[in-house]
Amino acid sequence: DALGACATGRKLSLQLQASDRYGNPRSMGGDMVEVFAKPRESRGGGRVEAEVVDNADGTYAVALVLEEAAIHDVHVNVNGLSDSRSRYFLAPTLAPLTAADCTVRGVAGDEPSLCDVTALYVQPANPIREMSGREAVVVTVHTPSGLAFNNPVKFEKGNRRFASPVYWVEPGAHSVAVTLSGKALPGCPFLVEVRDPHGEELDAMGKPGKPGQSSSKMGKSKSGKGGKGDDANDGDEDTAAGAAAAAAAAAA
Repeated sequence: DALGACATGRKLSLQLQASDRYGNPRSMGGDMVEVFAKPRESRGGGRVEAEVVDNADGTYAVALVLEEAAIHDVHVNVNGLSDSRSRYFLAPTLAPLTAADCTVRGVAGDEPSLCDVTALYVQPANPIREMSGREAVVVTVHTPSGLAFNNPVKFEKGNRRFASPVYWVEPGAHSVAVTLSGKALPGCPFLVEVRDPHGEELDAMGKPGKPGQSSSKMGKSKSGKGGKGDDANDGDEDTAAGAAAAAAAAAA
């Protein structure tokens, strides 16, 4: 039954019955049994080793987890002997992912500015896994003013992930929470600091100290001019004194 009904990311249990050369079932264990699955057309996955437990009655319990939704050939090696070609295969279907299987992308890097739109993506943490589109993903944004809203979420069939464009309507620290089936994704909630470039420019223009600096410069300029005027007045007094002395000498 397991060969016909299995899903990605879920433990698959099989039972292997050992037989002798005549096809009779063995009633005792002790054989060296190895089982592995290999995808026929892989998109990055490779050989998947199975866990084998000897039940000591001629049967062996086999357990494995397939991450890729592709046809896998099952290979069995008993006491060093194996068939040249696999006689069994597994065709897992896409199973809905859990919150622990997913991650959030697209919000790292530079701080967004007011009125910017940031694309937030919810995707599998393991690149081999794929989202089915049936996952219940919710993106909630809490603004600095206390406003909270659920952001629109859309499934991208081509990339097999969910996209949520976030429009930043307020400056300051925003709390973003992403849940899947009511459970928070790893690292959620997280903070996104939104900048207001125009507000920063206005703050820079209105910073205290700048008008004082201008007054100081003007004061220095006036002081400098005043210094030059004092020197000119001193020169005029010296000239008048010299003229008076010359007139007194002529009268004598």
